[in-house]
Amino acid sequence: MKPPPRGMSELEAAWAVAALRHGEPKRRDRAGAPSGTHDFDIHLPEHRVAALEVTSSTVPEVVQMWAAIDKLDWAFDGNRSWSVSLEAARKGFAGTRVASFNAEGPKWFQVLGDEVGLRTCDVIGDTSVKEGYSPAGKQAVAELNALGVRNASPIDTLPGGRPYIVVGTVGLGGSTDGQTINEAVKEAGRANLDKLMRARADESHLWMWVDQTDNESYVAMCTFSVPNEGPDLPEGIDTVWAGVWMQNFTPWTNIYVLWRAQRGRPWEKVVVPDVRRYAEAVTRATSHM
Repeated sequence: MKPPPRGMSELEAAWAVAALRHGEPKRRDRAGAPSGTHDFDIHLPEHRVAALEVTSSTVPEVVQMWAAIDKLDWAFDGNRSWSVSLEAARKGFAGTRVASFNAEGPKWFQVLGDEVGLRTCDVIGDTSVKEGYSPAGKQAVAELNALGVRNASPIDTLPGGRPYIVVGTVGLGGSTDGQTINEAVKEAGRANLDKLMRARADESHLWMWVDQTDNESYVAMCTFSVPNEGPDLPEGIDTVWAGVWMQNFTPWTNIYVLWRAQRGRPWEKVVVPDVRRYAEAVTRATSHM
């Protein structure tokens, strides 16, 4: 659920655009640069320059939820371990209160661990309470549901280890048609327009990394669910790129999927270039000039 490493992902985006446009990137937003400086100039043939700003569709609520999960101890004094799905964070919603679940949840799993014949526990409202649960078991299910647990199953504990809770998240589900990408691009365009408008360039480009914290957009890109319509780009941004980062997916790039849309035109899937080979070739050539 972590977004791609910022410095590395910025360079990957810049070199990808440069490779596709036969140009060379020069970083602009560096130490000492004025506030609001765009990330790169891509120097193109015929003395043209494209300003490039790199951003992401990262959802802060998801990042914060997983940071809370990762920092807590999930071992507890029960008689079995559990695999648990909490209600996932999403844009505008913080998800399950992780600290509260960590503090209160284990005691209710101790109760459920005592249920005779218990093999699975789908904690989804009152309808999940199975016949044969004791009153204490039914209360445990209700309390876990109130804490934000959406399903849970007992799992084996490692020999010699303490029981523990393996935490995952579950969202709203449903299909995706890629429209969330247009929404994310529109928001990113507004947020970065001033930087690109101030650039002295012939073209302005916005690159948006789509990561797993933005689940609907991520799934849409990884399943090639290209929206029927292109994004509503503000005046001042000519081209937007949407990419999925997958580190070391191939020897030549960390880009798994790449789309491009020009203002007023639909999205198109782009063949990912050999970013590393291109960067090495340009670097060698310029070092001998």
